Amino acid sequence: MADFSLSGETAIVTGAAGGIGSETVRQYAAVGVRVVPAGRNTEDLPRLQLEILATGASAIARPIDVCAPDAVQSLVDRGSSSSAASTF
Repeated sequence: MADFSLSGETAIVTGAAGGIGSETVRQYAAVGVRVVPAGRNTEDLPRLQLEILATGASAIARPIDVCAPDAVQSLVDRGSSSSAASTF
């Protein structure tokens, strides 16, 4: 079986400011995924971004309300254009 790797991919994680979302961001970053932690909590997102950056991984926090379709589309567009890798 071929090896499976997410290294170099980009993941947008909504609800990333706490709980399962922030742990998902940490786990993705730990295996080399560029993470875009996103959510409404504008106080905790920057802290999470700094935490990830301190490990040497890539992170760009983005505030977002997922109830606003235009905001979600903009986030996806920015996330996928930030690298040549695919966004999942």
